[in-house]
Amino acid sequence: MEACVDYIEFPIENVYDYGDLTDEQIIAERNKPAKKTLKPYGKRWDRLNDIFSVIRGQLTVVTGIPSMGKTTFLHDYTLSCIKGDDSIIASYYTPESNTKEDHKEQLIEQIVGKPYDNKEVIQAYKFMKGRFYGYWVDKMVTIDEVIETFEAQVMRYGTNFFVIDAYNKLKKTGKNSINESSQDLAKLTSFAQRRGVFVFLVAHPRKMVDSDGEMK
Repeated sequence: MEACVDYIEFPIENVYDYGDLTDEQIIAERNKPAKKTLKPYGKRWDRLNDIFSVIRGQLTVVTGIPSMGKTTFLHDYTLSCIKGDDSIIASYYTPESNTKEDHKEQLIEQIVGKPYDNKEVIQAYKFMKGRFYGYWVDKMVTIDEVIETFEAQVMRYGTNFFVIDAYNKLKKTGKNSINESSQDLAKLTSFAQRRGVFVFLVAHPRKMVDSDGEMK
């Protein structure tokens, strides 16, 4: 009988009593600053900023009609976020671009515009130094390999803004594409939340329907 009265509860791992806080802890929780939203810098973004923003720990999927400028838009969005927030350090995994040099050229064009001279190119490279990284390999990689490299960049460079362009370029390991895609999205979301970073994923639709209702 004594054992039933004088006992210690065995805790269940990862289960929390939300109300088990002191008065001071409750007040501290309520006084925590709200999560800061990230918005691109510049007047031309005002209309978008009125309706859309992102926070750390969030996965954002960018999709739309093929060849309508998703990559260009995301480049511009990323660069404008970097210009508006000194803490942003970006990294791209972009097999959508043919080569690393092609990707850098695209960025330079959006940083300084065309045509540009050698002086402006040098300024663009200085702008990107330490604030814009690229992950390049000469083979298809899985989402796990991409996340592993992103994790290393968080630790080494403090990178906090990641872009995968595009999802269909990743190596798939299973036959059930819908199930695998769901798992990949869960992995990316977990990474974003665990590290408190921004993650953007470009996803191209597999098939589109034309005006006649035909798949293309």
